[in-house]
Amino acid sequence: MPASRDGERRRRGGRHDSSSRPSRAGSSASPAPATPGAGDAEQGFPAARPRHLYAMHLLAVHHGNGLGQALPDAVLGDEPAQLWVLCTNARAIAFYPRNGFAADRAEFTDPRDPAMVELRMAR
Repeated sequence: MPASRDGERRRRGGRHDSSSRPSRAGSSASPAPATPGAGDAEQGFPAARPRHLYAMHLLAVHHGNGLGQALPDAVLGDEPAQLWVLCTNARAIAFYPRNGFAADRAEFTDPRDPAMVELRMAR
């Protein structure tokens, strides 16, 4: 993701939007760095963990080969962390518990797009 879009996403509190999706021409895997947990005060949530995984993208052609597992391992190791995932992303919701994450009941609905409901997961 270009630094300008990553910076804009961080100013929005790490929230997902369609403009931050990687292009098919991009790299096959791209984790965003895990940053110190800024919390989610603008949505009324305190930080659940000290680090926040903002994004992780893997092209479908690489699903199931272990590359996806290498991304959180490389970025987070075994550290406590939190992330937000779209409630419609069944693949991610199944993936993150294998890495110690569990939904903590926090939900955020984007006021600009009520169909964009995110669940917070933490470990």
